[in-house]
Amino acid sequence: MKAIHLHAALLAGALLAGCAKPSPTPASPPSASAAASAAPAAPAAPALTAAELDQALRDEWQRLGVTKVAPADDATFLRRVWLDLGGTIPPADVVTAFLADRDPQKRAKAVEGLLTSKQHADHLTDTWDRLLLGRQIRRNVVDRDAFRAWLRERFARNEPWNKLVYDLLVAEGRNTDKPESEMGEPTPAAEKASGLAVNGAVNYVLRFENPADLTGTTSRVFLGVQIQCAQCHDHKTEKWKQTQFESLAACFMQTKAVPLEKQAAGKKGTRTFEVRDVAEASARAGGKMQKGMKYPEYAKAAPAALDGTDLSRAEDRRKALAAWMTSKDNPWFADAIVNRTWGALLGHGFVDPVDDIRPGNPPVAEAVMKRLSRDFVEHGYDLRRLIALITSTEAYQLSSAPPSGPTPSETRGFARFRPRPLGPEALVDAMVAATGIDGMLERGGADVQTIKTQVRNQFSFLFDVDEESSNDDEFDGTIPQVLLQINGRLSNQGASVQQGGALAALLALPGDDAAKVRALYLRVLSREPRADEVERWVAFVNAPRTWVSTAPPPAAADAKGKAKGKGGAPPDPLARLEKRDKGAKKPAKAGDPKRQAWEDMLWTLLNSSEFLFNH
Repeated sequence: MKAIHLHAALLAGALLAGCAKPSPTPASPPSASAAASAAPAAPAAPALTAAELDQALRDEWQRLGVTKVAPADDATFLRRVWLDLGGTIPPADVVTAFLADRDPQKRAKAVEGLLTSKQHADHLTDTWDRLLLGRQIRRNVVDRDAFRAWLRERFARNEPWNKLVYDLLVAEGRNTDKPESEMGEPTPAAEKASGLAVNGAVNYVLRFENPADLTGTTSRVFLGVQIQCAQCHDHKTEKWKQTQFESLAACFMQTKAVPLEKQAAGKKGTRTFEVRDVAEASARAGGKMQKGMKYPEYAKAAPAALDGTDLSRAEDRRKALAAWMTSKDNPWFADAIVNRTWGALLGHGFVDPVDDIRPGNPPVAEAVMKRLSRDFVEHGYDLRRLIALITSTEAYQLSSAPPSGPTPSETRGFARFRPRPLGPEALVDAMVAATGIDGMLERGGADVQTIKTQVRNQFSFLFDVDEESSNDDEFDGTIPQVLLQINGRLSNQGASVQQGGALAALLALPGDDAAKVRALYLRVLSREPRADEVERWVAFVNAPRTWVSTAPPPAAADAKGKAKGKGGAPPDPLARLEKRDKGAKKPAKAGDPKRQAWEDMLWTLLNSSEFLFNH
């Protein structure tokens, strides 16, 4: 396939956050109340509206001296909201129907439909699974499937955010539902735990090998406070002391993970553990809790919350901490999720990075963030409502194109939508949707879901970026990322004319070449092509040319003959598509130059910045 100019950089490289600076202690400490685990009472305050948010943002633009850009068109909005709420691009028929709809409320209805869909619950599950467990787990004590099932169930029923976080932080029970004998012989503790219910949420605690990592991640993700720098020494520029970190970590020292089976040599799989709290703090607490992993500095510290609230008299320290964290009086909890959600939808948060809320990193449009946070608390910690409110704002629905004329391009204050590269998961799902490569695999009897997961892992290996840190408008892709995108099997085989794929089905449709160009644009770029684009591509596919062989070199193989990756990368799961089914009936014979022109067109669209970015 011909090399086509890639006119935009690919996904952003990893940004090293360094030693972050956490927030100061609040003036008035919230109380640790078990009532925080329950949904709040009916709201007394009037609901915040998108119009009020829009006015607050206009005030901010005036203060900053910036001018907003034009609104995004319908096609751009639909693609944007599908990527943000569903994790992939919209189907072509959905795009066509949306563009033809004259209902002035169609954007709000599209958002409502996505928020109540299984696809949205799955997307939230993917997002929070990555945040809480990371993309890769190298320990055999975590049952990721059980954790994802726990998350998915709660997102599907729109569990109030404070309730979800409380239940996650205080979770007790078994980590997996597989039999203990699958890994090895049961331990003495297994008899006492007989019949213990499986609770997928406990896998969050089990992910961590020590209480320090559990403490740092919990504070960063759920409070937006990066206190981990105080683990080893007093912070040099903020008020956090090492003793404060130790007091926070002490809240997890009653939590123990007890193995219910002995690890058998040579066997693979998730070991069965029970997570529970004990009456006395232990110097062997945390995720792994094996011999030698002792943390006396945390076991001896007086447990306390970040604001100094004394939790030493609590019967269960972990529950007391969770109640304090999710309290409506907590100065960080609502701000953290509102800021994170705004950042996920707008490309950057009020505070950026989204997990670094501190005086030295002041928010943009702070008044808007605070109003959203109050409204979020007053209306039941409702994530769907928060997302619907943000997506209905003028800021979310602005174009990403820079303004015309001498006015500089401006995303400061959210006066222009900030384009951002698709993450590895969204990119893979969008390419699968655009190419129909899953149909090609199904024809060969492949386990499509397993292969999609393997392809995600392959892309994550090279495209893994620090999703918490994105502070500028430059998206500099690395050479391996670019090579994987333009030379990888997902784009090259996906853009080929093979039975079961999108291009083969499209070329078999009735209609002239202009109709096929239109269908390809709707499928890949989620919009109608302009007249000049149609004219150019029709001329391209009909231009005289010679067919060029595009057979790739064979992949390297290991001792067992299986294709393997380079530099520790996972093997390419799409290698099977290299051998086309020679017995299948092709819509055009191999060596047809016009067929190759269509393949080049699809490949070009897949490698365009318009496809690779959420804009």
